[in-house]
Amino acid sequence: MIEHNQRQLFKSGDYSGIVGKIEGNGVVDKFGFVLHPLSTDHFLKLKVMQLLSKTFPSLASKSETIFSKLPSYRYGKILNIQSEATGKVVQGHLYTVTDTPRMMLKGSAERMYKKLIKISKMAAKDGAKIIGLGAYTKVVGDAGVTVANNSPIPLTTGNSLSAASTLWTAEYAINKINLVPQTHNGRMAGKAMIIGATGSIGKVCAKLLAEKWTEIVIVAPRVKALEKVRKEIALTAPLCKVTVESDANNLVHECDLVLTATSARRKIVDIEKVKAGAVICDCSRPFDITKEDALKRPDVLVIAAGEVLLPGANIQINCDLGLEDKRMYACLAETALLALEGRHELFSVGRDLCHFRIKEIDYLSRKHGLRLAPLMGHDKTIHEVDYQMCREHAIERLKKIHASESIDNVVRPNFA
Repeated sequence: MIEHNQRQLFKSGDYSGIVGKIEGNGVVDKFGFVLHPLSTDHFLKLKVMQLLSKTFPSLASKSETIFSKLPSYRYGKILNIQSEATGKVVQGHLYTVTDTPRMMLKGSAERMYKKLIKISKMAAKDGAKIIGLGAYTKVVGDAGVTVANNSPIPLTTGNSLSAASTLWTAEYAINKINLVPQTHNGRMAGKAMIIGATGSIGKVCAKLLAEKWTEIVIVAPRVKALEKVRKEIALTAPLCKVTVESDANNLVHECDLVLTATSARRKIVDIEKVKAGAVICDCSRPFDITKEDALKRPDVLVIAAGEVLLPGANIQINCDLGLEDKRMYACLAETALLALEGRHELFSVGRDLCHFRIKEIDYLSRKHGLRLAPLMGHDKTIHEVDYQMCREHAIERLKKIHASESIDNVVRPNFA
């Protein structure tokens, strides 16, 4: 397990004055959270679908459309989430819409708004004081604004903690591969790329990485929107060189870190063009980088971002979240943290996240005992030997690429 103090992104900040009041020890608050199936594979795991598919073979191919017409429902609960700081206990009530990402993007935003507003009313009736949106439910339409305006309880998309945990993950992995040097003032002397830099998570990650790295590349289809982001970064991180690019493949061969935060559902980068020794931190669900592509490059570390461990010695989950052990998606964990803190208010809503919210949620994570889960690839935990093997493959590849140079000039370990 990665120790909590190893991933404090904002080590020097004092945020004690911006945090709300605790409601009291022993109080069990409830929060709601909305899930959805990531693909048709989710449906085919259901016993009823397995039985029906044997009788009606064509049913499997139609399951996505059939299930999208079904009403939303209560899916399960997470019990005994407990703050390490206060002892307060909260529980999560989970609900699901039956649409896959493809069906959500195919249909109208208004249709999804109605489903999500109905769930928020269901959650309020069940006693939840705040509700969170997961995965594509926070991507469709205006990123939670309309739903929040019509919900009887406050709402969050969870994107602040998703962004924070993505940066924790990226920093940890970069240090493990240990091929990017640091400047005398602690900045990473390399190049980081953010794909999807005009989205809510991508944009705020770009701003925060610009404070840590000497150079970043921001990527999105709309260059005009990227120019706006670049100007915003120049105000907060003037020392960082920022390059605007509409195609990741043009510069990915130069980048030590590639952070993907898109809803593209298409190939966004050619894995063969990625720099040896690079870390790809994928915070999209479904993944932007396929498992097949990840296996093609043993010299590149592809990791899932945003998975955390909630505080509590006896957490119980009575449904399948599609994650190993008791891992949680960061967007769900943000909702739980706000419940632990008694912050029943709009938190991460809309497509513009600010530094203030990221720092708040980072503080609350440390305060209540939320931890970054051991890093994962597509389907397995990444162990120490995996980092070492990736580094060795990267060094070998770099030696071949720079055969005429001294390896000391090619690989500059960070001994800080």
